Amino acid sequence: MNTQIRLSTDHLGRKNLFSNWQTCLQDHFMTIDSYRTSDTEFSAEMVLSRINGINFVHVSGKGAHHYHRQIKHITQPRGADYVHIAVNFDGRWLITQDGRTADVAPGQLVIFDSSRPFESSHNERFHHILLEIPRSLWTKKGLPTELLTAQPVDHTTPFGSLLSDYVLGAHRSAPQASPETVARLAITAVDLVSIAFSEIGFESPDSSKYSMPVLLFKAKALIETNFYNPDLNAEVIARELGVSARYIQRLFKQESITVARYLWDVRLANARRQLNDVHRTSISITQIAYDCGFSSFSHFCNRFKEKYGQTPSQYRFMAKTIVN
Repeated sequence: MNTQIRLSTDHLGRKNLFSNWQTCLQDHFMTIDSYRTSDTEFSAEMVLSRINGINFVHVSGKGAHHYHRQIKHITQPRGADYVHIAVNFDGRWLITQDGRTADVAPGQLVIFDSSRPFESSHNERFHHILLEIPRSLWTKKGLPTELLTAQPVDHTTPFGSLLSDYVLGAHRSAPQASPETVARLAITAVDLVSIAFSEIGFESPDSSKYSMPVLLFKAKALIETNFYNPDLNAEVIARELGVSARYIQRLFKQESITVARYLWDVRLANARRQLNDVHRTSISITQIAYDCGFSSFSHFCNRFKEKYGQTPSQYRFMAKTIVN
């Protein structure tokens, strides 16, 4: 389902303008408390697109104000189960959540989770876009969102730039994309967040409390970025993270999967994408297997057929047929 809602203070009466704006937000966006922090003129516009359970939000305006999402709001359905990836374009923006406050400058990116309380403050000007992804997608990836929130990511860092550009591109392309494509865009965004935070690290107010999800998060990110290494295994991952291989195996076992199986799945998914890529048809299947970290071509073929029900050559042939 694809719906778009446009909200603007231009359509509201000047009397009780901010109060009426808050009502619009609560009806269409998220249940929050809000108040003005200056007496200057207030104006705002929001465009909210909902596509297949993924929300794309573009908001801008002027006039300092403060939002507070409290525990009492969490039980209400509006905005209750989303993790927000937000890119700031203009103005000073403060986000407070999970014991941290992020001072988000223009060009920076920040994450917040509407399933838990947070506060948001804007100065006189504000302009940002948000990609709102259901929390269930983050949970499936094993990402501890309480460690990602309220930590600004600078667009000048390699992965920060990649993530910001991706969010902007998703906003531009989503209205013309199919629901299935939008779902894949969201999954890729979560993967990029995983990679970005594994590179820059993240601050935890209580590291002992989150040590296990943090290690699992980092182990998965290590696999996602090094799957092409044929020597990658539980021992290499454990050595990189400073723990024992047995401990790493135990972390993955909690999700009913082994390290080897997770690594095979990542390699197979990347091989499948390359076999489906019209720009890589000149590359042999054997080379793709090696590029994805498989040291045995026969092992790759067996695993691929077990996973997808076709041999790699059958899959590539079918992909070419669909394109043509």
